[in-house]
Amino acid sequence: MLVKLGEKGEEAFLNLINKVWVTRTRPLSWNSVIIVPIPKPKDPENPRPILLTSCLAKTVKRMTVNRIEWKDKLLHQNMFAYRKDVGTTECLTSILDQINYKPGIHIYLDLAKAFELASVPVTLCCLVDKEIKEHAIAFA
Repeated sequence: MLVKLGEKGEEAFLNLINKVWVTRTRPLSWNSVIIVPIPKPKDPENPRPILLTSCLAKTVKRMTVNRIEWKDKLLHQNMFAYRKDVGTTECLTSILDQINYKPGIHIYLDLAKAFELASVPVTLCCLVDKEIKEHAIAFA
């Protein structure tokens, strides 16, 4: 969709981004989602909910996250999720390297609703401690 905007559409989108950035307020429509149940291949009776959001909102959020990561390398080196070009292999290699390839016991946790239960004030304080500016925090 964004590729097809054309010159005037791109200019309008850039003006919208700048307005959102300066005023620190997002259009209410960016908070709307459409939930689409996608059947799991092995368990079609329990579909996985997929949240569809505005392409414009996703683009602005991705731009903001890229800016935060570029500015401050926000993510810890031992955090393997949500990092570009980092995955399970790097996580396992890091663990094996730390224990010098000797036998060990590892515990892996998958915390249900981890993001939903995260404390917003604590998260915002962490961003402020890392000197992330108000404009970027408005998108957090």
